[in-house]
Amino acid sequence: MSKTLRPVGFLGHSVLSQQTELLRVFLGAWPGQGRRLLFINCGNGRMLPRLRESGFDVTACEHDYGARLLAERHAPQGMEIFAASDDHLPFDDGEFDWTLLRIDKPDRTALAPAVAEASRTAARGFAVMFWNALSVSGLCWRSAASPVCLHWPRDVWRQVRDYGGAVPACRSIFFGPPACWRTPGRRHTVWRLPLPLGAWCVLRCNFGPGRPLTGLFLPLRGMEDRLEPQSTLSRQQQELRLSCRNACSKDMP
Repeated sequence: MSKTLRPVGFLGHSVLSQQTELLRVFLGAWPGQGRRLLFINCGNGRMLPRLRESGFDVTACEHDYGARLLAERHAPQGMEIFAASDDHLPFDDGEFDWTLLRIDKPDRTALAPAVAEASRTAARGFAVMFWNALSVSGLCWRSAASPVCLHWPRDVWRQVRDYGGAVPACRSIFFGPPACWRTPGRRHTVWRLPLPLGAWCVLRCNFGPGRPLTGLFLPLRGMEDRLEPQSTLSRQQQELRLSCRNACSKDMP
């Protein structure tokens, strides 16, 4: 099993429980009943049952063979686990209502293709979760040369914004060094801040009425129809002002 999978559960079940609870609360804005959700890089699959309990019709994919075997063991009955890499998914554009991407590669160049695929296969929105290099725990892990897959929130935020066409919402948990928050019962393990300050972050982007065409060109379809009444009104106002100005100029001696 690859080392990139170690962060999923290496801190114990209490940490995994908080991660899944964060997803349940933060993704509550997504209507789950009957909606299709794709979990990209599902790891050992321990989050899959909770997502199914939220009402989503979940499909998962994992590129690592050992993790995929564990995911098949932990997944609810009937859930399909595909062997696929996050930068080349075997699904059509907008095939799922929502997609959930877990970043498990430390290479920064692999970030953009993964986010692009998460955006491409989603019809309503997507979310990205990652370990935060800017957090106190991230700084500790970096100084100790830990194998935890860390990413800077600025890099992830920009990719989600560009490929989602909107400013993403954020939640994070686990503040302070790992020794402070991995013990069950500590109050700060359940704090959820709308800022990328905790060790575990989730960014969520919901598509608007007209979703972006690409990550670099972001006009919204149907925008012209919404702007037309405003443009007509502006022309009418200009004509009215011009006629009033002409009338006033005629009355002046």
